[in-house]
Amino acid sequence: MTKFYYTCPKDKELIVKSFNKVAKLVFGSNKELLREFIDFYQDIVKEINIYPADFENSYICYKIPGICRLDKDNKLVIEMLGFNKAKESDYNFIKHEAIHEFTHSFADLLPFIHDSLKENIRDNVKYQVHMGLVEESSLKTGRLVGQHYYGKMFNETMMDLIAFISADNSKIEDILYDPSYVTPIKTKFSIFYPITKLMIVAFSNKVDINYLEFIKNKKGIFDLKENDYYVNDFLYGIFFNPLHIEFIYDKYMGEGSYLELCHSLDKIFVTYIKNNKLNKSNLKECLDLIKTFFKIKCKDYLNNDIMSKKDVTKLVIRFNNILRYLEEYFN
Repeated sequence: MTKFYYTCPKDKELIVKSFNKVAKLVFGSNKELLREFIDFYQDIVKEINIYPADFENSYICYKIPGICRLDKDNKLVIEMLGFNKAKESDYNFIKHEAIHEFTHSFADLLPFIHDSLKENIRDNVKYQVHMGLVEESSLKTGRLVGQHYYGKMFNETMMDLIAFISADNSKIEDILYDPSYVTPIKTKFSIFYPITKLMIVAFSNKVDINYLEFIKNKKGIFDLKENDYYVNDFLYGIFFNPLHIEFIYDKYMGEGSYLELCHSLDKIFVTYIKNNKLNKSNLKECLDLIKTFFKIKCKDYLNNDIMSKKDVTKLVIRFNNILRYLEEYFN
């Protein structure tokens, strides 16, 4: 059973509201699936700690105000700074960070209550879903290999974007598709949002999808399906199965291609977060790869009547709009 620790009533309210906002996007009004998830959540999430704003430990501080992590017993622990002793000017960021960390906890746990591929084996390496990422380990020894985990850039930026959607459903179209949309909170991940938006468009299987209408009708928006296809393979994969994204990408780009893309993007991402330096030439190579993937996928969808020429054209316009923004921004 999850234990809750907080030091003021506003922090208790922060926990309840943050969980419910994410749950609304994931489950809609599906109370049965939500109850199943809550039972699993309370079994796996050991503690949720909301500390005063001036608190510091080995995991969080003012510069790192929240974390969702595994403890030594492989249980999830959520820690974050709350409203107690916080400046009023920081309130909006506190709300955003809380939803961000709860979104992490959902992405960490949802794959394990969903009927989907949890692992893949290739060249004596096991790739398995772990904390919203993909873990690389030796099939023989079980030890971590390669970069240990990949998909971090996509994971972190999507947690932010989903937090923004949770806070204001009416802006969902801008948050998902508009590369120049200015989010109400600027985070250290903001510069990478348009790259993730490019992936969202590239993995779309339906163009004219009114997500806001689904939210208003209390439907979960990440596992929507139409004609045996997820409405968006990327959005589905982020929450329910990161290996699904890899499967789709490698289908068109070749086995191991998604791993290479993520390795490159994650290195760029981590380097920028640590020292504010951006490898633009490597970033351009990654954008070119995503562009190639999208081009091959569109051709396949046209050849096999999966999507009409009209819809593909709309998708291409949306994709190119984001790509042009990225090329101009990073140049």
